[in-house]
Amino acid sequence: LAGCEALLAWRPPAKLAIRAPRLRWIQSLTAGVEHWLAAGDLPAGAVLTCARGIHRLSMPEHILAALFLIQKQLAAIVLDQRELRWRRRVNPTLAGTTLGILGLGTIGQEVARKAAALEMRVVGTKRDPAPVPHVERVFGPKGTDDVLRDSDFVLLLLPSTVETRGIMNRERLARMKPTAHLLSFARGDLVVDTDLVEAVRARRIAGAVLDVFTTEPLPPAS
Repeated sequence: LAGCEALLAWRPPAKLAIRAPRLRWIQSLTAGVEHWLAAGDLPAGAVLTCARGIHRLSMPEHILAALFLIQKQLAAIVLDQRELRWRRRVNPTLAGTTLGILGLGTIGQEVARKAAALEMRVVGTKRDPAPVPHVERVFGPKGTDDVLRDSDFVLLLLPSTVETRGIMNRERLARMKPTAHLLSFARGDLVVDTDLVEAVRARRIAGAVLDVFTTEPLPPAS
């Protein structure tokens, strides 16, 4: 680090300003850089850049897998097979359902394109609520509750900021349909974990698929 001028890293090493006095450029391996900004000991003159866009293909496929996992009961089917149980299942289609995307950035827009090909209706939010291809209606952040009320699947793709941390709390979860699922694929701290567990147990929402968590990795007792 002492001779380093450019750094490519996942998270900031401790005491970076002291250990890397020649550092001029930091390239984060992630699209979100909140952990870098919170470090407090970065070199004052270094430029910080993010990796926005590198997951444009892989993450939407992961999200589509979550949608099929829910709608086609794939987890339950695998468990049936393991337990040598024959059960007839008739699964609804994704076509005709509404996908609400909170955070229509690079990944959100690619998900919208793929969801539209599946004949899903897509609505969502964006900081700048300009029209987005394949999205029926784009709201600003103040339209979050409209998206929650209208969606069969709510997909979280927001960055972690002061405004968004804990955005999916008890009040917001209560605005979702009882038949709706939450899909969290951005940052774990967007969701208030205890409120989500309570909402699912009380059947105020149908369920959730979580790719990120407030504490990672999850403790064994979680």
